[in-house]
Amino acid sequence: NQAGSGGAIGINKSGTIRRCRIEGNTAVNHGGGIYCSTTGLLVEACVIRNNVTEKYDGGGVFFNFGNTIRNCLISGNRAGQVAGGLFARDGVVESCTIVGNTAAAAGGIRTAHAPAIWNSIILYNTGGVNSNFYNEANATFTGCCMAPLPATGTGNFSADPLFVDRANGNYRLMRG
Repeated sequence: NQAGSGGAIGINKSGTIRRCRIEGNTAVNHGGGIYCSTTGLLVEACVIRNNVTEKYDGGGVFFNFGNTIRNCLISGNRAGQVAGGLFARDGVVESCTIVGNTAAAAGGIRTAHAPAIWNSIILYNTGGVNSNFYNEANATFTGCCMAPLPATGTGNFSADPLFVDRANGNYRLMRG
């Protein structure tokens, strides 16, 4: 699929996207996989991988104000400028794995308007400056596995999460 914004899904109202595979889509501007321009969207238990934003931000997902993404794998996405994995403007990012994404800057996640990010893994992304994250607006990171550690939040750590087989895209955690 290909679109101006929202290669697979472009939405401007509240709703739920649950247990979906959003893969191999392209957007010219924002949100190679998902683009949401309003509040109240919940994305839950999805795999968002190998999507592209040609010009701007949010190779996997681009969220404007007040949305939630929970229990999702965001990997292998690419953005022309920033946020290969996820651009989060406000809202909540909970229990997500954001790995292996690429952008000119902030390969993993870029934040704006202070979203809350908790219990997520944000590692192994590629992007010139700030390869894993660019915290533009004092996002709060709590209990996240990431490197480098953010200046805000508590309980964050940078230890290897011990993926089953990162080289082959198996980002489940090893037992133990």
